[in-house]
Amino acid sequence: MLFAPVLFVVRWNKLNGKAAALGLFTAAGNTASFVLRKDDFKFVLRGWYLFVAMFVLAGLHLAFNANPMLTSAMLLEKEGKAKGGAGKAKGGKSK
Repeated sequence: MLFAPVLFVVRWNKLNGKAAALGLFTAAGNTASFVLRKDDFKFVLRGWYLFVAMFVLAGLHLAFNANPMLTSAMLLEKEGKAKGGAGKAKGGKSK
């Protein structure tokens, strides 16, 4: 229940994406260890391994597919382009 809003709300960049990936890999390892201990360290296919797979895939996604680190100058330039584009869209031809 915690991961869905956290992964949705936060804008993951190259720094905090790696930290979140480390946490997800830790959760995957902990979950796999829990399930393996439950089965005396013999692999028995259980639904818990779906969670392990999702944690690993989400961790890989955050670690290697992060958003770019935007500087204030880049954001200002992007905002200027957006204002210029919006003004052109409103100022169409009048009859």
